[in-house]
Amino acid sequence: MKIIVILFILTLKIEASSNSFILEDNFDPTVDKISHATTSFGLYYVFRYFEKSKLESSIFSFTIGLSYEIYQIYDPFEEEYFRGLSLHDIFYNLSGITCALILDSIVKKSNKRFSSFFWKENSSALSFPNLQENQ
Repeated sequence: MKIIVILFILTLKIEASSNSFILEDNFDPTVDKISHATTSFGLYYVFRYFEKSKLESSIFSFTIGLSYEIYQIYDPFEEEYFRGLSLHDIFYNLSGITCALILDSIVKKSNKRFSSFFWKENSSALSFPNLQENQ
């Protein structure tokens, strides 16, 4: 989690340099930016589905997003204006992963409360505390 926060802050601080492979871009939520965020969000949950830890899921999702950005530098089918690395796209990748982490934490907490309410600690039977036994 700390790694993601550090990368998030660094992404905010870095501005496009004069290198030709870093694109001049903005934070406007275009279809491309939303796609980056939702794809990273979805990738995080794909890895969680396969029982990876939160940290592993975050790193794998970020690595895939970064790999795609690097691929776009050399993509022969990409239009010349869009060929390069967008730091803003990386920011949106990180924001998708961050939202997934937050949602994952919320769901995990609510699942613990739900299961502790209905399941007795040393039993495999459901327990409904508000229902009387002789109804």
